[in-house]
Amino acid sequence: MVRVALLWHMHQPVYRHPRTHRPELPWVRLHALKDYLGIARVLKEFPEVRTTVNLVPSLVEQIEECLAGAQDAFQEISQKPAAELDDRDQAFMIRHFFSASHGNMIHPHDRYAELLARREEARSGSGLTTSELRDLQVWSTLTWFDVDWRRENRELQYLMEKGRNFSEADKRIMEGAQSHLLERIIPAWRELSEAGGVEISTSPFTHSILPILMDPQVGRVANPQLPPYKLDFHWIEDARHHLESALDFMEIRFGKRPRGIWPSEGSLSEAVVTLMEDLGVRWTASDEINLARSLNRDGDPHWGGRRDAQLYHPWTLRDSRIRLFFRDHDLSDRIGFQYQSMDPDQAAEDFISRLHEIAESSGTPVVPVILDGENPWEHFSGDGRPFLRALLGRLQADPGIEAVTMSEAAEMDAERLNTLAPGSWIGGNFDIWIGDESDRRGWELVRKARECFEASRERLSADQIRELRKCLDVAQGSDWFWWFGPEHHTADLDLFDRLFRLNLQRIYEVTGCEPPEDLFRPVCADTPPGAEPVSSPKGILNPTLDGRETHFFEWLGAGQLNIHSGRGAMDSGESVVTGLRYGFGPGRFFLRIDTKGRADTYFPGGKGLRIGFRRSGGKVRTLELPPPIEYGEVAIGAVVECGLNLESLGFGIGDLFEFYLERRQGERTAQLLPFDGFFPVIVPADENYVNDWIV
Repeated sequence: MVRVALLWHMHQPVYRHPRTHRPELPWVRLHALKDYLGIARVLKEFPEVRTTVNLVPSLVEQIEECLAGAQDAFQEISQKPAAELDDRDQAFMIRHFFSASHGNMIHPHDRYAELLARREEARSGSGLTTSELRDLQVWSTLTWFDVDWRRENRELQYLMEKGRNFSEADKRIMEGAQSHLLERIIPAWRELSEAGGVEISTSPFTHSILPILMDPQVGRVANPQLPPYKLDFHWIEDARHHLESALDFMEIRFGKRPRGIWPSEGSLSEAVVTLMEDLGVRWTASDEINLARSLNRDGDPHWGGRRDAQLYHPWTLRDSRIRLFFRDHDLSDRIGFQYQSMDPDQAAEDFISRLHEIAESSGTPVVPVILDGENPWEHFSGDGRPFLRALLGRLQADPGIEAVTMSEAAEMDAERLNTLAPGSWIGGNFDIWIGDESDRRGWELVRKARECFEASRERLSADQIRELRKCLDVAQGSDWFWWFGPEHHTADLDLFDRLFRLNLQRIYEVTGCEPPEDLFRPVCADTPPGAEPVSSPKGILNPTLDGRETHFFEWLGAGQLNIHSGRGAMDSGESVVTGLRYGFGPGRFFLRIDTKGRADTYFPGGKGLRIGFRRSGGKVRTLELPPPIEYGEVAIGAVVECGLNLESLGFGIGDLFEFYLERRQGERTAQLLPFDGFFPVIVPADENYVNDWIV
């Protein structure tokens, strides 16, 4: 008899903007449509296959936010009437709306494949028609729906059969089907957990690498080839917070306190194991390479795979009660990376035969198989459902195999480890998260922001402490550092870089501490630079504040504020503001706001605009428009024209100050300019204009 302990790890980064709280990428929503309910429904078909599903709290939290109405930029553009899509919207769609497996998610659908073929033409200037744009809006979401759900849902089946020439009403049908699916995800997992066939485990709340939080020098312990670095912090209380908050959150959501923790990226150290045991955790796990190193067998040609029985049972660290598992690297990666190219039945049979080989060589073992729970399936035909059913069916029918949860496996007799080599499931080290200079720059920014937060605690309200603790938790997550070094690449590197820094910038904004200049520059040297955010004014301004362009010359000498600087995919769906110009006259700061249509249609009665000011790095002061009379005046007509008194704002000649513009709809932020912080400007003296006269 061989026991197999399958663990499916489900996680997405925190894509939420720390000020607007809007998700800036769609992957939580799209994977929710394709995987999080679909896999639960497949597991329900095989009740005798007991398994473990690891849900990261920040993923569950983001699914809940989707249900509460949070919409990402992709969703906003998808919902926009196709006839109203402007050039920026269309460029966004051409860039992003084909971000799916071409072979499995685009080419099988004739219309989507046609649109993909038109992509290069559209890039070169011959844009898509309104009908093509509408079809792309539909297909870029429709292809992500779980294949079984598409087959069973009459509305989705209607859209699939129609295939092209969709209407705006068809888009609303799809949105309704999306909401209908999303609201069933968490109840489905709760039902499986209550039935006992699925154990729900969890990870640190925002997927942080706990060994690094507890001692960054663990990077050089795991890989002595790394160059020396000066990072020296010991955030044991942060590591405890990440675990305790995760356990509490999951207990509230699922009615049971998780017994097990899958550490982010399989990252363990002895200090982390001790902390987990203090919190009552029953089991945790990592990769077989870390067991080999703990047993001084790294590089042993007889180690691992089906050759060594030491891999296939629980372990304890000295006298610890917590059980340690080490994943079978080969079997786990076969599901994650190899079986996608095989016939589903042959792939499932290969997996089963390898389990029997392990049983023959190892007695009555337990085989830990741990892998990403959502990412592989878009590379399988049929979203991997044929393979999953073939595999789970064989596991359920085979009398020589028992599928167990990790907690059930933890009841088996364990062997003792005298030492545990620190490492992750990738290379047995932490190089991805601390091995590159850009990684270490990121950690230094986290350290400084954390010091600012801790020094300001006594003067912060309880709500502010909760908000900034959340920002710090997000910045301590593993996902930013995954992309910072040379190991991985994404076209959205600039977005990940900026979201990381925005969470830290928020700490300085609320506390009023002086932020380091590095916080306003990309962490990663490979982050593509955007256009300069500000171009200086070339002359003194004295516009007539009447909400229209009174004459050609009144704003001719103005400086430009680049609202697209470094923003990538940001603010595309609700971008009402299309241009900003600014300048100075005697004692006044002038700002002109251009919009898609007449400004007074977007800001009735002058409401809906807010400006935040601060001295460089200082505390932010916000001003609602129109402002109190002592601050100046605002006129709203075809455009918005502002003339604000510098003395009332607290600025004078030579001062560097920063500001942002926020467009609000009710209580929420609809557009934030610039996306990544503030526009920096200097109040000029008259002589500063001498070399820039406009003739």
